[in-house]
Amino acid sequence: MNMHNLIFKFSDYTVYSIAQLQSIVTDYRDSTTANETSDSKNAEERYFDILCKFVKNIRDENIVKSKIEGFDYESEADDRELEYSGLGYVISSSIMDINLTTGRVYTKKYIGVLEGIVILDDMTEYDVRVEIGSRFDDDSYQFLNYLISSSFFKGFNVYDKFTSRSVGGYRIESWLLVIAFKYQLEKAYKNGLFKEYRRFEYNDSKPHGSIDIVRHIKKNIPFNGKISYNREELTYNNEIMHLVLKAYETLKKRFPEPTFFLISKSSKAFEAICSIKEVIPNYKAMHVQTIISKSYKKIDHPYYGNYEPLRKTCLMILKNAGISLFDESSTKITGVVMNISKLWEIFLYNAVLKYISKDEKEMFNITCQYKIDLSVTDGKKELMSSALRPDFVIEHEGKKYVLDAKYKASWEHFVNNPDTGIEVVLTDYRQVTNYVYLIGAKWGGVIFPYRKNSARTERYFFVHKQNEHFCVLGLEVPPCYDNNWIESFQTSLKKLQETIKQQIERKM
Repeated sequence: MNMHNLIFKFSDYTVYSIAQLQSIVTDYRDSTTANETSDSKNAEERYFDILCKFVKNIRDENIVKSKIEGFDYESEADDRELEYSGLGYVISSSIMDINLTTGRVYTKKYIGVLEGIVILDDMTEYDVRVEIGSRFDDDSYQFLNYLISSSFFKGFNVYDKFTSRSVGGYRIESWLLVIAFKYQLEKAYKNGLFKEYRRFEYNDSKPHGSIDIVRHIKKNIPFNGKISYNREELTYNNEIMHLVLKAYETLKKRFPEPTFFLISKSSKAFEAICSIKEVIPNYKAMHVQTIISKSYKKIDHPYYGNYEPLRKTCLMILKNAGISLFDESSTKITGVVMNISKLWEIFLYNAVLKYISKDEKEMFNITCQYKIDLSVTDGKKELMSSALRPDFVIEHEGKKYVLDAKYKASWEHFVNNPDTGIEVVLTDYRQVTNYVYLIGAKWGGVIFPYRKNSARTERYFFVHKQNEHFCVLGLEVPPCYDNNWIESFQTSLKKLQETIKQQIERKM
């Protein structure tokens, strides 16, 4: 029986019913397979079963998450096999939740691509690919393209090169893999190059190890003054370092422009690559399949823990190059995903707040991840300490203002339905007002993306005793069908920049 090749296309922070699954599933290799499957009477249930199995397999901890500089991500250890909520039994993972009682699928904050084999109870096999994009996009990925290019590739025009599946363009995972490789390598390199024990064979007159009798007889009889022996040495010349270099060479060949642009000669990642080449000049001598086969073992050394996500990313890069990593019967999930809420935060700083801080007429000092120290005491000594970190604190003329980046859909719902949507945003409101109180700020607020569904303003205020202490700032995202999408979005960005400056300069 031929394996079915299915692709599920989701959007972040979106709810799907079983009935909707059939409309988002296609066959990405053979156009007839999905159609044949969809003729089945129980096609919707079958797609639901496939997705449930796929999400369960996510917990095998084989997912590659791109880690962006300065931010930590949740681990897969938080995933739960099956839990009961007030609404029913739920298969929960960090990527998405599936409610088995209601048949609803809830995507979360991660965008990217995941792939794996799913085997149903009737032994039917499916090669499944799950793509999760932004809820503001269609297949053109205009919004996600703009976020990624503005955050990581500023000055490099990627709009014509970033496509969902065109032959001449780069797909979404291409960009995410380059980003993941760079930042994971730089983080791992902070602990130095990876070293491990390897077994080396020697044949000389000064043995320092265990004698290899078979090899000695073969090489040194009649006796020539040499002895064959083996020795374990702690060395940089190991499979993980070979794997990193092979992944880098693969990126340069497959995605030359983003690789050369992001891993420039001035970057720490390029410095790490040069350092590795110095200590293992013979890395090209090892065949790529040999490197892969010897790199499956998880890195569990506590000092080199940051090399583990890098190892997974490198394997994913080689897999995307057409090299087989797993047997066809494997149910392991591989892929690369990114927390779009963190990407939104980075984007806001680069595309909005940086421009405010460069104002020549006014002095705006902006701090990202502002640290608010907290401690617990018994009146005599400190028992414990912690810290809170608002996304942005702006200082202007001796006053402070707090802004938090919010990407989730609740604020978009609020801005289009302020009379009914306030309950879903109160938690964020309390969080930011706590920041305002603790640092003595003038006011706080949130910045979020939204699609304009009605004639509403993009700015609201929460008022207490006639004091506008909380500002709701929305960035309008143009519809996908807008032929001048980039120009329209840049107009929205400039409008948001001016709105923030005006709000700070107001005498409230």
